[in-house]
Amino acid sequence: MNLLQYLEPLIGRTAPADAPAEPRYALAPFFLLANRRPPFDAWRRPESRIQPSLEPVWRAAAAGCQLCACHAVNAVTVGSGFAERILASQVRFLDQLQTGLGAQHEAEIRRLYEFASRPLETLTRDGRRLEIPSEWRMAVDFLLNCPESPYRNEDAGVSSTGAPTFPDEADVALALDLEHAWQAASEHFGALVQALG
Repeated sequence: MNLLQYLEPLIGRTAPADAPAEPRYALAPFFLLANRRPPFDAWRRPESRIQPSLEPVWRAAAAGCQLCACHAVNAVTVGSGFAERILASQVRFLDQLQTGLGAQHEAEIRRLYEFASRPLETLTRDGRRLEIPSEWRMAVDFLLNCPESPYRNEDAGVSSTGAPTFPDEADVALALDLEHAWQAASEHFGALVQALG
């Protein structure tokens, strides 16, 4: 889902100042994302070099990752009840922008949250356990499934271990940028949720 295209009406605007604190907090990520304000200005590492054809994939992946980081911060910092209320407010708001957009957002958050909250391990050739970074798993998923991706379900190779491979290690580069994006969002929303008190 490319949420960015639906947020264009929010460009140049901020979350309603007269709204109660919790609903204002719930909507803030969309206004920040539309206006590329922190943390959504940190969608890649400063040294990251991206092919122009992949930039839409990177932006969509980073936005999804950062919105998921907000949900994770809410669940870990305040609790799952709070996180679910925030997500429900977001679903209602997005459905006002476009019917069905809220359900898509919720499904995407839950899908990405699975990557982030469930570690995955593999065995190396010498029998050691190795945790597969959730950012890499997200990166591969975005590269294979994002509608704008040139690797969507066809152009990725497969290594001898069965893992997908991408030219120029696009999966590794995106994973590193997603790690950067997640960290920026976690810090930003962690500070915001603390301010809610």
